Amino acid sequence: MIKYKYNAAQRYIYINDDDHELVPIQIWLPKPPAQDLIAGYGLPPEKQKWVIPKIPDRLKRLEKNNGQPRSIDEIWQILESNPVKYVEEINFIKLQWYHRLYGYWFYNNGTPTYITGKHYYYLCYYKLDVGAPQYRDRDRKYWIGIDFFENDTWDFCKKDKDGFAIPEYDEHGKKFFSMFDRGKRVCMGDVYPKFRREGATFRAQCNNLEVMSRTKNALSGIQSRDGDDAKKVFLKHLVPAFKKLPFFFKPLYSNSTDPKREITFDKSSQSVTQKTGSISAIDSGLETSLNFGTGKEDDYDGYKLKFFHDDEIGKCVDYDVVKRNNITRDCMMESGKIIGYTSKTSTVGDMEIGGGDAFKTLCDQSNFYQRNENGMTSSGLYIFFINSKEGYVIDQYGLSDTAESEKQINAIRKGKLDVNDLQGWNEEVRKFPLTYRECFTSTAAGMGFNIYKIEQRLNILRFTNATRRGNFIRTGDINSKVVFNDDINGRFVLSEVLPDNMANRKYMNGGVWYPTNIKYIAGGDPFRMGETEGKKRSMGGGAVFKLHDELNDTGDIKNWNSNRFVCTYLYRTGTTDEYCNDMLMMCQYYGAMMFAESNVSHINDTFKKWGYGGYLLYAIGSDGKLRSTPGQHSGENSKQELMLALANYVELHCEREMHMDLLMQCKEIPSIKKMTDFDLLTAAGLCIIGAEKGCWSYLDKKETKAINLNDWVRVKIG
Repeated sequence: MIKYKYNAAQRYIYINDDDHELVPIQIWLPKPPAQDLIAGYGLPPEKQKWVIPKIPDRLKRLEKNNGQPRSIDEIWQILESNPVKYVEEINFIKLQWYHRLYGYWFYNNGTPTYITGKHYYYLCYYKLDVGAPQYRDRDRKYWIGIDFFENDTWDFCKKDKDGFAIPEYDEHGKKFFSMFDRGKRVCMGDVYPKFRREGATFRAQCNNLEVMSRTKNALSGIQSRDGDDAKKVFLKHLVPAFKKLPFFFKPLYSNSTDPKREITFDKSSQSVTQKTGSISAIDSGLETSLNFGTGKEDDYDGYKLKFFHDDEIGKCVDYDVVKRNNITRDCMMESGKIIGYTSKTSTVGDMEIGGGDAFKTLCDQSNFYQRNENGMTSSGLYIFFINSKEGYVIDQYGLSDTAESEKQINAIRKGKLDVNDLQGWNEEVRKFPLTYRECFTSTAAGMGFNIYKIEQRLNILRFTNATRRGNFIRTGDINSKVVFNDDINGRFVLSEVLPDNMANRKYMNGGVWYPTNIKYIAGGDPFRMGETEGKKRSMGGGAVFKLHDELNDTGDIKNWNSNRFVCTYLYRTGTTDEYCNDMLMMCQYYGAMMFAESNVSHINDTFKKWGYGGYLLYAIGSDGKLRSTPGQHSGENSKQELMLALANYVELHCEREMHMDLLMQCKEIPSIKKMTDFDLLTAAGLCIIGAEKGCWSYLDKKETKAINLNDWVRVKIG
């Protein structure tokens, strides 16, 4: 035998990798067996690839008798009655069951490659609408991830107060996480944003069929955005594959050979043999059912689910998929232990407002690195994201050409931009996302934001250190000096830290503190005590905008150092006073006037109570008169004005913006109705409106006569 030099097998894979938003998960792979036990051994590497095992001809012929199909139990009776005659066929069946349960090794272009048992079942015996699936490394990663999720019993040893895993570092400075085994499952499923037509629905139904066809006394369910869509999944992705299973993987079933509503694995009433002691003479079948429901959240409430597929949940606008998950999660628990598995899939390019928001909420609740006291995520699920570069272009071995994939995806995007089709570019981004964030952001194009410019700027900022995170603290009482301290977990993000002689500039007049030489405008969006529409707790937003320096920034806008944001804040404090104190320290440090949302008057009231009413900015109305209340009421018209101001800012100044968190919110907001979920965006918009309309607080607030806006703005900015 000619000896060939083969590669070493992979020791582990990463999922959720190659992304700036998700922390990768490392999954260790089994050790390979001896080389000569791996399929394809002895072949030159270029001839090694996935090959479907051939079912012996005699087994195929057993399935029919004079052209008529035999029942399953009749076939088993023939095999049991003739074990010597069919020894090779029986050994083949045993081998298929072994690989279905324990996985399979084969050489692929010189590399020993492991696939899970479910992946083997999928490639060999689950038929798509176009026949047998191709081997793809993207699918391999999916099935390995699913197997890991379903068997994960490990939790982090060190977590912070919010449940996030705390990393440690070895003597070489390499980061790791200490974990311990809880002795029971901690994950009940995956939430999987997918690119278009990549086969996730087929894979989920293969998982359904594989699990349920070897489980006794169990139920699996399917839901989608409504009952019609769930029925389509059942009839298109499950029933045809079930009908095409070979007899040795097909359990006894009691209903029609072409089921329309439910598949029931049970002993048929038309059993043809009565041979005592044979497999065909069992008293009952699996007594297991596979069906589908409507879109209602409580369709499966009270049932015990072994498997549940929630399909296209990003399109579901009539039902609350987060509530649905809460209900079905209970259906997969028994005596505090997880007994089932769920897959929640959605094509990101087709997400609709409402459904996409809920899907994003579910993803936010499914961070592998954030656990509760039971070792589980809030949703019970793990995010599972695979970059569109994987599986988009594949070679003859099923391996992804990620460089060529990215090149083709970006070429299509560029084609849209070349004809100024921003909405088309946006749709392409969502259909084939290259980052996790791209799955959820494209609807913002309808808000007027130039998503392309935002993406280009974010790609630069991801690889620069343009900002510092930290906290403002006082050196003494409320009137003392405010300083900025760096802290990786801080509440504030700064792109301009002031020298000592420029910070904390203020003066007192009539017992009230005022900022000196105003060059900054702050915006504040106080949090509410209830929930936002997306079922999240409201956050407190804050921002500081540096006014245009007309003396020094006179040339090309791209070279300006002013007319940009220098500080952002997005945090949920324990009390409103704590939030207001953060906003006051921010204003004291920069000498900034606060233009806050006046619907919730926490900032305005607290600043006045603490003696800092002089830091509150009053707007001049369209009638030229000073408004009686500082800040701005966020009614429908003012929301439109705010979003237009932000869109114009992005169009003109995005290339100089330093704050990724602000640009991210510009990308993600789907509609004005969702502004309550985007507190930083509101605060930033208030900065811009304040800069355009504000009168710099030197007027008697009782004055209501007409005012020339230019007289005040030009003089007081300097």
